Amino acid sequence: MPRRTTRLATHEVFHICNRAAGELTLFDSRTDYLIFEQTFLEMLASYPINLFAYCFMPNHWHLLAEAEQPKVLTQALHWLGTTHAIRWRRNTDSKGRGAVYQSRFRAHLVRKNEAFYKVAHYIERNPVVAHLCQAPQEWDWSSASSRPKEKPFLAEWPLHKPKEWHRTLQSPLEEDWVSRIRCAISLQKALDGADQS
Repeated sequence: MPRRTTRLATHEVFHICNRAAGELTLFDSRTDYLIFEQTFLEMLASYPINLFAYCFMPNHWHLLAEAEQPKVLTQALHWLGTTHAIRWRRNTDSKGRGAVYQSRFRAHLVRKNEAFYKVAHYIERNPVVAHLCQAPQEWDWSSASSRPKEKPFLAEWPLHKPKEWHRTLQSPLEEDWVSRIRCAISLQKALDGADQS
């Protein structure tokens, strides 16, 4: 059965994820991360996207974003995946060895209510859950990073961002929300503040 796809409507927030094909590791070194970060910055400079949160992990990445123009988000993600795959193959001297990404990106709509906060929390705390660092601010490759760098520009959140958000990230996300978010990204179905199961 064909995999379900999500129409990335304008003025709607989406949690987007893409994963490496097979057993590939997308980011095995600092150079790998920097190449992707530069490609990501180029995408943001070329496509009008509101980026609210992101995280780059060794074999996948997450975004929380919206677009204000039709088809822009889909076009931007296609460009990002294609361009990064070409650069990754070139950097690893592995041209012609198959797909870099598992498939087309996955995405699910995130309602602008409690669900937005929970998904942002899920994304920015991802490296801690994966035991890559002890605190979200220590992970260089996310919107929670404290690393001084040319970071991707973050848009103002559609909801009030708590002043103590960094403190919120110190606590694990509730397990029921973790399950709901993982289910939403797997099935590519909308996530609301109320439990829709």
